[in-house]
Amino acid sequence: LQSCHPQAQSQGYASEAIRQLCSWMEGKIGVSGTILPSMSHVKSTEDGELHTEQLAPRQAEALLHDLSDTKCPYELDYLGTSFGLTLDLFNFWQRNGFVPAYLRQVANETTGEYSCIMLRELASEGAESRARDAVVTFLDDFRRRFLSLLAGPFREISIKLALTVLEQVPSAFKVPEVPPLSEQELLQVLSRHDLHRLTQYSKNLADYSVVMDLMPAIAKFYFAGKLGVRLSSVQAAVLLTVGGQRRSLHALSSEFGLPQSQLLALMSKAVHKVNAVFARLLEEGVAEEDPSLRPRTEDEEAAVELPDTTLREEQNRHASEIDQATGLQKKIMRKELKKVQKFSASASSAGQIRKRGADGSDNPPGKKLKKKNK
Repeated sequence: LQSCHPQAQSQGYASEAIRQLCSWMEGKIGVSGTILPSMSHVKSTEDGELHTEQLAPRQAEALLHDLSDTKCPYELDYLGTSFGLTLDLFNFWQRNGFVPAYLRQVANETTGEYSCIMLRELASEGAESRARDAVVTFLDDFRRRFLSLLAGPFREISIKLALTVLEQVPSAFKVPEVPPLSEQELLQVLSRHDLHRLTQYSKNLADYSVVMDLMPAIAKFYFAGKLGVRLSSVQAAVLLTVGGQRRSLHALSSEFGLPQSQLLALMSKAVHKVNAVFARLLEEGVAEEDPSLRPRTEDEEAAVELPDTTLREEQNRHASEIDQATGLQKKIMRKELKKVQKFSASASSAGQIRKRGADGSDNPPGKKLKKKNK
């Protein structure tokens, strides 16, 4: 199915052949037909018969059979394919319902491509696939291992190809939901100091080099589907390049043809979205410890009783209360001031009395004695 004349490529012939083949294997066509006859070996002629044999038409098995009249003799659970991984071939098999299950970690010495195995589940008419759980397990294991190996054996793989392998899943293939990220799981990977640095960067208060060590953890959370946010293709490519493959933005700039300043801006926007999710998780964790700090829901906000008075009336009422309180404080201060003045006056009178003589005159006692001696 992969070999096709160049002039017949991208015209849907191979996709239609795969569709008919899968339908035949699932029993959707050729149900009322007969089972394919088993292959019979051609009897070899004995020595000497070649000279005496008479050439004539004989009965032989047909090379091709019409699938609409022939029933599949096998009961298959899944269909697989193997090829050298390229972007075009991966997109082709993915469009036809195949999902990746294995990728060789060593590239082919001749082609430089990585051998890839993809699977597609088969289900009979009106029945569920018996290989669904197995295929889902293979896909989940492949995505997890591929993301972990991006910084190693697959570091030099094309960024577009790596992003396609991680993000694209056939529309007909229902992937089970991934449990969202929890506060406990977040704090096991990132400390509160790390989250503070992330917040500073999202507010443009720190350089991107401050959070470069946090990008691998963010990339794992995002591509594992635990954050619940959707980034643009270029933002996801930035996250994959910096956090997944541990490469510089220069490599992404060369492959996508975008300036690094634009990539840095997109990286800042992506981190801002991710930081909002982390902040919400921390707020929910605090609210669980202290319910009074829990943010109100829309129903609770709607149930709040509004005051009967207007804003102007409330302002006037508070202003009168403040005036009354101020007047009372002024009265208290006046009373205290009078007490202080009265105490000062009494103290000055006592000092003058001590300076006077015993007879009550203003002359000192020594002068009185001198007058008596005369």
